[in-house]
Amino acid sequence: MQSVETIITKGQCAPPEILCAPLPFFDSTDLESVRRAFQGAASCPLQQTWLDEEEIGFSPGTVRTGWRGDSLLIFAELTDIDIFNDATKLNQRVWELGDAFEIFLRAEKKENYVELHVTPNNQRLQLHYPDGTSAEKVRKNGGLEIFLIWDEAFHSKTWVEDGMWLVYAEIPASLVCNPNEPIENTRWRFSFGRYDYARGVEEPVVSSSSRHAKPDFHRQHEWGVMTFKKFDSDSKPMTKRTLLILAAGMGSRYGGLKQIDSVGPDGETIIDYSVYDAMRAGFNQLVFVIRRDIEKIFRETIGSRFEKRIAVQYVFQESNSLPPGMAVSSQRKKPWGTGHAILTAADAIHEPFGVINADDFYGAQSFQLLAAHLQPGNPNFAMVGFVLRNTLSEFGTVSRGVCQLTDDHLENVREIVGIEKFGAVARYKNGTGEFHALTGGEIVSMNMWGFNPTIFNPLREQFMEFLKSRGSDEKAEFYIPSVVNGLIQSRTNRVKVLQTRSSWFGVTYLEDRPFVAEGIRQLIRKGEYPERLWI
Repeated sequence: MQSVETIITKGQCAPPEILCAPLPFFDSTDLESVRRAFQGAASCPLQQTWLDEEEIGFSPGTVRTGWRGDSLLIFAELTDIDIFNDATKLNQRVWELGDAFEIFLRAEKKENYVELHVTPNNQRLQLHYPDGTSAEKVRKNGGLEIFLIWDEAFHSKTWVEDGMWLVYAEIPASLVCNPNEPIENTRWRFSFGRYDYARGVEEPVVSSSSRHAKPDFHRQHEWGVMTFKKFDSDSKPMTKRTLLILAAGMGSRYGGLKQIDSVGPDGETIIDYSVYDAMRAGFNQLVFVIRRDIEKIFRETIGSRFEKRIAVQYVFQESNSLPPGMAVSSQRKKPWGTGHAILTAADAIHEPFGVINADDFYGAQSFQLLAAHLQPGNPNFAMVGFVLRNTLSEFGTVSRGVCQLTDDHLENVREIVGIEKFGAVARYKNGTGEFHALTGGEIVSMNMWGFNPTIFNPLREQFMEFLKSRGSDEKAEFYIPSVVNGLIQSRTNRVKVLQTRSSWFGVTYLEDRPFVAEGIRQLIRKGEYPERLWI
């Protein structure tokens, strides 16, 4: 029932679209059973697209969907530092009484729609509107009571954990569609939202899965579209997404195996936080690119944490990992760069996949955006774009891929080396030693990509050309941005830029590590992560 009327002028994106797949049977009273069932299901992040930056107090949330029988199934994970609602019975004005999760649903060719609320203590509000003007009439004249549903319209269950509350809901299709209409192949308009209150603060922080231009949850033209599809069998309902983690880097400037150093309060590494965020967003397989000489310590220290929670594979990047028929100087010791690292995983990945650096902290929203993009049948690649000023080190210069965009799609990535902070902006030296200014607001690539397996053939072809022309250069590296640039320029692929507001931390220099650890502690205090990731 959001009624804030401030209009934010901002370029809008197309409404989100998700493929809602059937889920296997599971015990809906058991949280771990619910989590396993929804792992890999279509997901939507809750955001504040009407703002340039999330307001203070914003906590991320993710909503996953599926279906079974004649019901839509929803699972929401909502981080929260102060969880409460004072509702005590059905159909109170729960959005005024504390934290609330909201569900809006309308069959695509109908005018009537439902608005459903669930609180952390599992109290519900159920509303049915005959058309799109009804909610506005309620705001102006009152009369909410005539739209209330007093019979139990849907089933829900909630759980409260440290720093998070979770909602499971089963919504019968008959509440949204015609009675007895099969749910399969129907299309619904949807939106998920939340009210996040903190005691002592008058106004809640609101967020939505829809890309609203202003914080009004009833703007139906900005709602997403979900399509209910059935696959080969009910045992294969979920979108399979792999996360490829590049962990073979030498860490020469940092001076150690930076992927394995702890930054969290319970010994967590940056990889732990990346995997935690990825699993919450819907990734269901990990592939680590490592070197043979760190395999034992990496498996013992890192891999063993995940192997009981998610499918894990390892591939190896070595300087002699080359396509058949290719040979280079035996003096080469260093692997061939990020493009080569991705190519080493070609035999292990057969589904849409994301790519990240092991030593970069990308934040929850980044993984949510990437998972939402990696849907079956989406031919476009993706790059998660960060704001330059949020990626600089206090202790030295960095290299960044500065992006040129057109309509949220990547036109070019230009690698700039030696970028440093300079007051509130940034600068770098050109080839003659002259400084050039950067605003700090540029969108940059931090090597967080979304691909499908069609990337491997052009990657292999370009790597072979690279070896022919530069294989004798012991310091030459084959970078993925150069491959992507080539595909864009040849119009072979389009690359969607997913602009994130997540916090980014990187361990480029040894001195960066305490800053990363403090940044994570701040996110824990805000409720974005539990004190211990793996319990």
